[in-house]
Amino acid sequence: MTMTAVKFSETPSVRRYWPEALILLVAALVRCWRLDYHSFWFDETVSLDWAEDGAGYIWQSTFTLLKDKHPPGYYLLLHAWQNIFEVFGLQHNDAALRTLGAALGVLTVLGVLLLARRLSGRTTGLLAATLTALAPVLVWYSQELRMFQPATTGLVWGAYCLLRGWQGETRLSRLGWWLGMVAAFTFALYSYLFSALLLPAAGLTLVGLWAAARLEITRTKKLLQSPISNLPISQSPNPTLRFLQGATALTLTGLLFLPLARNAWLVNASEGAPGEAFMDFFANLQRQLQIFTVWRAPWPVELVGIAVVFFAGLLLVGLAAPWLATRQAVSGQHSETKHASGFA
Repeated sequence: MTMTAVKFSETPSVRRYWPEALILLVAALVRCWRLDYHSFWFDETVSLDWAEDGAGYIWQSTFTLLKDKHPPGYYLLLHAWQNIFEVFGLQHNDAALRTLGAALGVLTVLGVLLLARRLSGRTTGLLAATLTALAPVLVWYSQELRMFQPATTGLVWGAYCLLRGWQGETRLSRLGWWLGMVAAFTFALYSYLFSALLLPAAGLTLVGLWAAARLEITRTKKLLQSPISNLPISQSPNPTLRFLQGATALTLTGLLFLPLARNAWLVNASEGAPGEAFMDFFANLQRQLQIFTVWRAPWPVELVGIAVVFFAGLLLVGLAAPWLATRQAVSGQHSETKHASGFA
């Protein structure tokens, strides 16, 4: 009787996760609200025109990037989605077809929630998911028949799989998450070419995780040398092994993307006009800052500068905080050791 009660009390309650469920519900509502308010505009009709062709023709015609400047991934997905609604006679219905982007938008919010929660705790995860759910730009692209939302979803889940692959306790679990990362990143790459800009970031993330793990091992060894330490010895996989596994998965992703990247290079070389490298870079950076903060608010240049300095300061604090905490912990342990030695 008592054992049954204990087991029941330890069972996770659904009510415990009501904040997460509420955020996902809000994300779904704002993305499904007035899906048919605007009729299809030109770019959406281009997507729909490609989706109505056969899967083989879509791949053959768009993979070369000659007839369309976007790869075939999203068009193939929209083709399958349209075939589902064709059963109900809704293959040309604005709202029905746009539910694909809305569903992917909710999946993006879920991915951000899980990623931020695993990195920084539940409170941070809830805050990050709320901001993602209500971000005007993300809501807008969730309601379009274009490839930008699917690419975003693939990148977010690729990042989550990367983290889970790194943190996996068993070889089989790590393999599954690394393969998931390859699949998610490849889907993003074959949906939108500029997703390739996230691959170097993924590589730097692996380097950062490896460096942080090495520092943690060094710190743990120092603490274990203390005569009053009772810390358990970590049984986690070797950081170098995990790094090599992640690097192999990223290399595989790059190899899968290589044929498409080659086609993009050939098209750019034959059609691109000579120009200035990084032309108007800072002007475009300011425009992106405006779009992804308060939509298109006409901020003064001075206010933009203050915002950049502020967020740069937050970044520096975030990078320095773990290092300072480690130094403080090691210093405190050394102080305890000296104190104990004085009474020995």
